[in-house]
Amino acid sequence: MIPPETLPMHLLMAMMQSGFSTGASNAWSGSSNDWLNSWMKFMPRLEHPVETQTKALLSEWQNLAEQNAQLLKSLLGKNDNSSAFFDPQFLQSLSEQAAQQTTGFLEGIQSYMGASYERPEKKYRVLWKKGSARLLDLAPQETDGVAILCIPSLINKFYVLDLYPEASFAEYLVSQGYRPLILDWCIPSDAEMDFSCADYISAYAIPALQTLRENHDGPIALLGYCMGGVFAVAMAQLAAFLVDALLLLATPWDFSAEDTPRILLEPSAQMMLRNSIASMNPVPNVIVQTMFHLINPWHVQKKYSAYPLLSAEEKKHFLAVEQWVNDGVPLTQKVAEECLVDWPQGNMLASHQWKIGRKWIEPESIKCPTLCVIPEHDAIVPKRVAEPLAKMIRKSDVMYPKSGHVSMVAGKNAKKELWEPLAKWLAKRF
Repeated sequence: MIPPETLPMHLLMAMMQSGFSTGASNAWSGSSNDWLNSWMKFMPRLEHPVETQTKALLSEWQNLAEQNAQLLKSLLGKNDNSSAFFDPQFLQSLSEQAAQQTTGFLEGIQSYMGASYERPEKKYRVLWKKGSARLLDLAPQETDGVAILCIPSLINKFYVLDLYPEASFAEYLVSQGYRPLILDWCIPSDAEMDFSCADYISAYAIPALQTLRENHDGPIALLGYCMGGVFAVAMAQLAAFLVDALLLLATPWDFSAEDTPRILLEPSAQMMLRNSIASMNPVPNVIVQTMFHLINPWHVQKKYSAYPLLSAEEKKHFLAVEQWVNDGVPLTQKVAEECLVDWPQGNMLASHQWKIGRKWIEPESIKCPTLCVIPEHDAIVPKRVAEPLAKMIRKSDVMYPKSGHVSMVAGKNAKKELWEPLAKWLAKRF
């Protein structure tokens, strides 16, 4: 398997954890810092460009760990018993726990890297295409029933909605007689390098919706996932006559909420971030992934540590999801600035400052039946970030699946928590 592009960052964090505790332990034993060798034995397995970066990090942290050991030895030599932190027994316990966690993470990464997974090949009928975008039709024969136009995020590829046969939200919808279609944004080409979110909506999303309307006799429901939900809100307002229902899955809106995952930056830091983004076009996926990982930095260590303990079927699912997570796409400069700065830092969506063409986007104007799906355990789009949007839309129902951001659509309980309730909601209305 290809390692995540953010692997050096996670190895660095693990080294911070392991280096400190090992340094503390060695300060007491007087032994040298030989933990570098145990790290290095894993490196030949990382056949990826991150290998060179990681080896450099290891070398740097060997020096820091040695400095740390000397500092601790100096502090401990003062025999200051006023602080429990410097108690030898406490430090030994800390060292053992950190070593155990770090070893579990490394063993998990090693096991993951040695695994292989290929997403099953699948041919899609393309109903519409323009620039880099294309509209995939999974049930072209269902022209009289309910069509569900799925709008995924620009950050990751579409196939989390169609992961593999046993874990495919799209295929479940087909089995229930619906006509799911997925707007595949693909990787931005030269033609899209100057695109903003508004450009993607007006130049691609709405024309794709219009084409579907021309080729479908039944109702059309828009389904937006995460960032795609923000796009779907705009589409439901700007092309209201084409939309019969709106389905919003984990859609962010109000970044001033108490549980928002953002870190509010000072104006000077915001300007630095803008300048950094302005120096790249497109903005590499690793930048975006790093921002998301910083929401819960230790989650990656935890999930890879658990990987070797999974059953064969669970490992298959883990690999499929991780392939998708690590298979992100770059963002155009303007899109990156909007979703990384304007939306979270300026809270432009909730403050009605987002404009497409000459129209301000106002969810209050949406009149079609709407279902807002807000996962209980979503760390990417927490409940209070999504709930204000549901309150703005007059004809909205809210559903709270007991799942996370990704497990909602592709987890082992996704069928029970999302697929079936969503299908039942649609069946009551059409």
